[in-house]
Amino acid sequence: MPSDQYVVHVSVDGVPIPDEAICRGAHKPGGCSLYTRWYRTPTIRSLSPTSGPPGTLVTMRGMIFTDVYGSNTDKSSNGLNTRFLRAYAGGMPCELLKPNSDE
Repeated sequence: MPSDQYVVHVSVDGVPIPDEAICRGAHKPGGCSLYTRWYRTPTIRSLSPTSGPPGTLVTMRGMIFTDVYGSNTDKSSNGLNTRFLRAYAGGMPCELLKPNSDE
């Protein structure tokens, strides 16, 4: 998603919610917006291999904001309380492995 300001519009079961019914009625471009920035957006820089049969070990490199996956650890190594709960590739669940370990 490109770095920009995006105005939020809401639909429930395909029915649009009127703008005045969200954001405490203060729906304006500045008051009910999503701001994306490259330095706050998780990215995938490379994927290897790009295809393979089920069970293929895939290496993804990029920028993420946690090293905690499905764990009860309070904080990740960056001091934030963020974690991966699930990962999918092609709609199928994936097991995440730590590099150079048996975990």
